[in-house]
Amino acid sequence: MGFLDKLGQMLKAHPDTYLPAANLLERFDPVDGKELEESGEAMLSFLREHCIRGNARKFRIFLDDREVYRIGLDAQCGILCPPGFHRLYVKLDGLTSPVVNVKAEAGRRYYFSIACTMEAGMILHPLTDSP
Repeated sequence: MGFLDKLGQMLKAHPDTYLPAANLLERFDPVDGKELEESGEAMLSFLREHCIRGNARKFRIFLDDREVYRIGLDAQCGILCPPGFHRLYVKLDGLTSPVVNVKAEAGRRYYFSIACTMEAGMILHPLTDSP
């Protein structure tokens, strides 16, 4: 095997797949549940995962067709919203994730993972929620 063959094997492209980590929920910052419950609102928590595409720019998070936050790489944020039905999606330039419909209940926290891959485009992945 020649030098160029060995170099080609070493430089194989990173697989462009998105698999949420099993312990992803553990990476979210804790929130005072009592304070959240007393607020009468729900919290939507987002964690932006490291992926191949769009690493240098912030992704735009939309709630009910209104931009509410710009999230950077390996960052997280929490957005308070009133109880009820809400539309969520994420954008990066011309790429838009599929819409996720959420029925938010007061005092509950909902978790989402955000990523962008060459294969799947924008990803907004709902995780389990906790009371």
